[in-house]
Amino acid sequence: MMMYIKRFHFLKRKKTKTIFLISILVLATLGGITLQMFIKSKIKKALSEDLPPTIQLTYENLDFSLLSKNITLKNIHVVFTEEPSDTIANATIKSIFIRNISYGKILWNGNLEVDKFIIENANATYFIKKDTLKRANDKAVKQFDKVIKIKNFEIKNSGFESKFVKTDSTLIKVEDININLKNCSVTKETLLAKIPFVYDSYKIKCGELYLNASKYEAIKIDSINIDKNAFMNGFSLKTKYNKDEFQRKLRKEKDYIDLKIPTIKIEGLDFGFKNDKLYFEMISGRIKNLKLEMYRNKLLPDDLVRKPMFLETLYNLPLAITIPEIKLENGSIRYSELVKENTKPGEIFFAEINSTITNLSNTTDTEIVFINKAKLMGTAPIHLEWSFYKKENHNLYKAYGIIKNFETENINPFLKSNLRAEARGTINELYFTISGDDYTSSGDMKMKYTNFGFVVLQKDRLGVNKLLTAIGNIFTNDGSKTDENGYRYGEIKVERNPTKSFFNYLWINVKDGILSTFTSNGKKK
Repeated sequence: MMMYIKRFHFLKRKKTKTIFLISILVLATLGGITLQMFIKSKIKKALSEDLPPTIQLTYENLDFSLLSKNITLKNIHVVFTEEPSDTIANATIKSIFIRNISYGKILWNGNLEVDKFIIENANATYFIKKDTLKRANDKAVKQFDKVIKIKNFEIKNSGFESKFVKTDSTLIKVEDININLKNCSVTKETLLAKIPFVYDSYKIKCGELYLNASKYEAIKIDSINIDKNAFMNGFSLKTKYNKDEFQRKLRKEKDYIDLKIPTIKIEGLDFGFKNDKLYFEMISGRIKNLKLEMYRNKLLPDDLVRKPMFLETLYNLPLAITIPEIKLENGSIRYSELVKENTKPGEIFFAEINSTITNLSNTTDTEIVFINKAKLMGTAPIHLEWSFYKKENHNLYKAYGIIKNFETENINPFLKSNLRAEARGTINELYFTISGDDYTSSGDMKMKYTNFGFVVLQKDRLGVNKLLTAIGNIFTNDGSKTDENGYRYGEIKVERNPTKSFFNYLWINVKDGILSTFTSNGKKK
């Protein structure tokens, strides 16, 4: 009997415990559901009521899990406005996923700390106009007093476009953007900086990029991959119009440009802001198979705007540049000019270009050196060096060049069109050195050449002007009167035209040396 009584009490106690546990479980479940509904309602309220008046956000679905501490938003639309109602940016986003939210941080001080924040399939547009976002951002920063920390921030398969409001034209457009930031954080202090967040590391990949570089030129890149290094495929800088349409839009001379670079590699990339100034640094760069074609219509009026020299342009850039080395491998450049209507433009070109640029920087006074090797008109080896440096606050430059085995007939199409002349003979060797500043330069030249002569053409370029040809060749030495080593010598002394480029400056130095060598007594001084 006692055994049955004990068993009855045991079962009763077990039933009571079971009921108690079930009650606790039910209450915990109800509490969890209630808490989840409460937190979800708080999130909805924050998204609908607690945002600044300059941000409007709508979405179709919000999922929140109290246990997994995850939030998912679907089909989001965000509009950023300036007061009172001008839209300055908008975005449509397929989904936002937030993983492992720290409740303690939110409840303790209102700060947000999460493991992952992922934005997928976003398409954003930013509208450019005067003072855009300035007032809204200033007000938002003053009101912001929280800390946001994200261990892994990602943007996947997204796009961005920036447009001018006045013309509805695109400044920049980027497709298939993928970004990963590690240990990203936002504070009131970072919001005051040029980059409004800090991070430990980043990776960026994107598809096609379009940049409206100027009124007449645009940049396109097929793909970009950036982390500590950077790779670009399919880079191009090109005039937006064909040659004929471009000329009709111009009032002054300007180059038609078609630049293509299949691959660009940058090692040791670093960029950002120091003391509120943008900086760009890298260890080295590699540019492969560059192809540049340029054309100028010389029938248009000259552009008489002053052209700054290289160092002046470099030191006036709005960013600090430090690049120890850039290498150009297997490039080519073609340049043509139209100087008379109904004639074919004269062309000069360089093939198999291999160049090295060292110490390209505007943060030190270290000499910047360009070393170039190529084949002039595709046949004659040419070695050309020039450097820029500062001395006693003056911008100076030096140049040195060698050309060998140049058959002058190869350049006759260019001479015929541009100088109304043709040349004959061979330049076996040509050496020159030049030094100068932004205004004047001087130097010397020595040449070894054989059977050289000029033919001056009629104005229609179809026949020979025998009189001018004869006069010209009287004053031109054919290369027979040389020193014991077969060289003739010339001097260089020119003044720069400040409305012309550095390459024009370099060319008139070489031209002056050639004329001096041909027409003087040819002796070394």
